[in-house]
Amino acid sequence: MHYALVPEDAEAGAGDWIPVNDQETDIRFSSLKSGKYVLLIRKADGFGTDQYTLKKIYLNIAPLWYETWWAILLFILLLFAVVYMYNFFRLRNVIRKNQKLETLVQHRTNELSRAMSHLEDSREEMSKKIHVLSRLLTSMTHDIQSPLNFVGITSSNISPLIEAGRLPEVEKIGEMIADSSKRMSILLRDMLNYLRINVYGNRLKFEDIRLRPLAEEKLDMFRNMMDVNNTTFINNIPEEIKVNSDLQMVAIMIHNLVDNASKYTRNGTIEIYADIFEDHKVELVVANTDFGIPQHIVDMINAPTMEDKPDSATPTNKAGLGLLIVKEVSIMIGVSLHITQTDQTRFHLVFN
Repeated sequence: MHYALVPEDAEAGAGDWIPVNDQETDIRFSSLKSGKYVLLIRKADGFGTDQYTLKKIYLNIAPLWYETWWAILLFILLLFAVVYMYNFFRLRNVIRKNQKLETLVQHRTNELSRAMSHLEDSREEMSKKIHVLSRLLTSMTHDIQSPLNFVGITSSNISPLIEAGRLPEVEKIGEMIADSSKRMSILLRDMLNYLRINVYGNRLKFEDIRLRPLAEEKLDMFRNMMDVNNTTFINNIPEEIKVNSDLQMVAIMIHNLVDNASKYTRNGTIEIYADIFEDHKVELVVANTDFGIPQHIVDMINAPTMEDKPDSATPTNKAGLGLLIVKEVSIMIGVSLHITQTDQTRFHLVFN
């Protein structure tokens, strides 16, 4: 007797048959894979080569749990999940490293930008200081050297006049020399104050300023020049009008405006007056009967900032460096400045 175990669709070969001892009554299989099998049992019926009795037993071995379709699907999903999580955490780690790198690069970039900005600010500040110093040098050459030359020339005539007994003229020359010296002293003081603010960075000191006494002070400085030019000065500023600003800077503006008006007004009138608007703004106006300021200087004064001034707005004899200083000071202390020209030239200063 022999038996063979083959898959359902397979034929048993010569090597598949296993003999069975006569004493054995059981056929045992230690393990079988899941699937359909055929157990073939044959027994010899005679002495012929093909004399066998064949019996078939069909076996259906159920798959183990991990061989089922749902287990395989679960394994596939688990594999995808493992691959996904691996890529997810790996990608997140790469993103985290990139973010750290970007943060570091941004930090270094910000530091570099701050350093460049600081250098640019320092360069602009240095350029501004050089610009201010050049302005002051030009102003000293124009506004101080000329009066000094005048004093030198005029004082050289004192001795001949004394010898000739023309004492009233000597007295007049003495007054003119004293007036010029006083003007130069105050001009130097204003220049130093302007220098301290622009170059050394001194802070502005805002306080209540009465405009009428300040205008009278400037009138006294230029009274002799106005008398020589036959110019009438009218101070129509009400006693009660005050502005809150820096006294030194306001004095510089009024000084330069009155100086400019007294130089170019002959046989005319210089008037200074002030009004209060409904929004409590104060407008100070310095007007004179001369009206020949070049248009490009007017455009420079009327521009909102110095950066907006025309390229042609450079100091001239008619509108000298003093007007440029007035413009810069007005921006510095927040005063609106503009010019109007009709039968008079009017400088309007509006204090907030």
